[in-house]
Amino acid sequence: MSLQENLIQDIKNVTGTKKVLLDRFHYGREQDVIFCDITNVKVHIISGQSCFIVKGELSIASTQEKLLYGWLHKKFELGEVKARKRFFISRVEDNINYKVNGDKFTKYSVDFTYIFREEFNAEDRTIGELKVEN
Repeated sequence: MSLQENLIQDIKNVTGTKKVLLDRFHYGREQDVIFCDITNVKVHIISGQSCFIVKGELSIASTQEKLLYGWLHKKFELGEVKARKRFFISRVEDNINYKVNGDKFTKYSVDFTYIFREEFNAEDRTIGELKVEN
């Protein structure tokens, strides 16, 4: 599986949501979906392993009655242990209340760092399934 596939699956495993989009959150879009906005990716190759350090923001919007403040933090405290060990979540969970067509919604978001390791094959110049070009 690729980095993106692993990131999406780990977010699903931690939060229990069925849908994760690698995209920036926009008001008026889908509710009850995790938006993962990746802002920075660094790759380090150490001892035959590639280490990806991914930074970004996780966001979700829903009706105010459905999700309570702290929802994302609670999911990362109680989610699947193997997946959540790859994440570092900021202490601050932002929440913004807004209206769309008269309905009240809340957007919750946190900054995250995700660390993913994969075997690097120097002879084939591949990281997992990816070919490394000069």
